[in-house]
This record gives sequence, structure tokens and C-alpha cells, in this order.
Amino acid sequence: MGSELKNSIFGCPRIEFLSSDPVKVDPVKVMHEMGIAMSLYRTCRKEVEKYGSGRLQKIRLAVGELSAIDPELLRFAWEATVDGPDSKCELEIDWKPAVQQCPKCEEIKPRPDNSWLMICPECGSPLRVEGGYELDLLQITYLSDSESGETAS
Repeated sequence: MGSELKNSIFGCPRIEFLSSDPVKVDPVKVMHEMGIAMSLYRTCRKEVEKYGSGRLQKIRLAVGELSAIDPELLRFAWEATVDGPDSKCELEIDWKPAVQQCPKCEEIKPRPDNSWLMICPECGSPLRVEGGYELDLLQITYLSDSESGETAS
């Protein structure tokens, strides 16, 4: 059975994050993604519990370019958050770029990564930014304890 939760907004509780991993990461950014990962995990567990018990297998999440979430740090935080029978649960992130569109030319204007055009290079009109704010839980796939098959919620 499939369901989509759109425009999900996850709270960002304050937590303490300790790591013995020698990888250098910005602790402030990890804290942000860690709170999101923890909230996402709690949300997924609550959804699975509506159908009984089960083990999370895969979570699909849409993350927008302008959502202030780094997909790699979110994956890192997810792996640190998920434990027990859910420890092998995969987090699949669908990246949603923002686009710039000219309202006068009615065209999407290409731009280099990490840069923005302020005005349309063809007509000089201010460009409109569309999309890129997503943080949507798209799909939860789990294995029910009462069934041997895979079930999606």
C-alpha cells in the first residue's frame, strides 16, 4: 500500500552528537541534519506502527536545493540515527534543484551551479526562482514482521 506525505516539515530538536570518526565535518551543519534525521526516523517508525510492527528497508525523501539541507550530511546523520532492526535502512534522496524563470520570456534560464542570475540575459526582466524548497517524505518501504513480503506505506 503506498502513501505520500507532501510538504512534511520536520522539527529540529537540539541534541548532543559525539563521533569518534576522524572525518572533519562542520558540527553546526551536522547538528541541523542530525535533528532532521532523528525527526524523520521517528515519523517513519510511527507510520510503520500504524500497520503493525516491521523493519524499515528504504526511505525516499525529496530535498530541495534551497532547503538548507546538505544531502551527504543528512545521509551521515541518518546512518548515525537508525539502529536496531532498522540499521540497514537505506535513505534515498531525490534532489530537487531550484530553477530561474523569466516571466516575460517565459523560459527557464540556465545558470552555473551555486550561482544565481538576477536579471534575464535576453530581456533584462527580474528572474523568478521556482522550486528547490522541498523537504518531502515520499515513500516508506518496510518489511512487516507478520509477512515475509515487502510492504510500502
